[in-house]
Amino acid sequence: MLRFGGVAATVLAAVFSVDMSAALAWEGDRPSLARWLIPEAISAKFETWLGRDEVGFNLLDETVGFNFLDQTVGLNIFDETIGTSDPDPYDALPEFNFRMNYLFHSGFDLWRHGAFTHAGVVWSPQGLDREGFALKLVFGGGAYGYRSGALNDAYVIGRQLSASIMPGWRFVRNGWIVSVFAGLDLQAHKLWPDDPSAGLRGSYTGMRAAFELWHSPTPQTMIAADASVSSIGPSYSARAAFGWTFFRLFYIGPEVQGFAADNNYKQIRGGMHLTSFKTKMTEEWSLGLGAARDSDARSSLYARFGYLIKR
Repeated sequence: MLRFGGVAATVLAAVFSVDMSAALAWEGDRPSLARWLIPEAISAKFETWLGRDEVGFNLLDETVGFNFLDQTVGLNIFDETIGTSDPDPYDALPEFNFRMNYLFHSGFDLWRHGAFTHAGVVWSPQGLDREGFALKLVFGGGAYGYRSGALNDAYVIGRQLSASIMPGWRFVRNGWIVSVFAGLDLQAHKLWPDDPSAGLRGSYTGMRAAFELWHSPTPQTMIAADASVSSIGPSYSARAAFGWTFFRLFYIGPEVQGFAADNNYKQIRGGMHLTSFKTKMTEEWSLGLGAARDSDARSSLYARFGYLIKR
């Protein structure tokens, strides 16, 4: 993520290509940006407008705690030594919060014989794009249908509710972002009519582990993968995707996915995805479409939709 100090220093260095030390010395020990940029006749009025003591953020008043031009302040965008004593320029900007610590996500997944939805949040106290501790909470639910041989081929409707809380750690190395989580998993299953042959009936408490991966091998490509496994069942899900940028609007490419529950139901998928379609700087949408086939030899189309927002 770009740092404010670095960007501002680069832009201003290009604009003010003159010797800044000489320019700032034009007014003596306490330079005035207004008098340097504006003729003397209107500089007093300009400073009256921008240099008032009661203004909280002031470029001209040398007594203000945050001053771009005063060499004595902690953050000075004209001082080339910035960053050497403080490796994190964010910490020098207490007035502004550039870090995004929360990622709220939601979505749904449907195919011919089932539909699920989910919502959750990831909290990263050090920042979403930084290495460090992360806490993930996920809530989900859905319904599915199948035919039971134990009930003379009757069609059974199943409902599942789940909740997970998983502390973890995010690793950020050389363009790779890998997050690992592990924690408590709660599930509740209900069947209509009740199927004695079903492995998951009632409420369960178990453990869940998960990982997420993101990497951009080139500025035009991406690799994403995620997986989750629960001791309940046991059950698992996994997905992998590759994509190319499309006019810098989003990534598009192939994806494969699979999941299983209680060792008696499996589904595999293959299709195309659209990822990281940003309608705002902090909002992203995703979509997946393709074909699915399960262990009951049933085929259908699937659709997957996701939305996330960072705060």
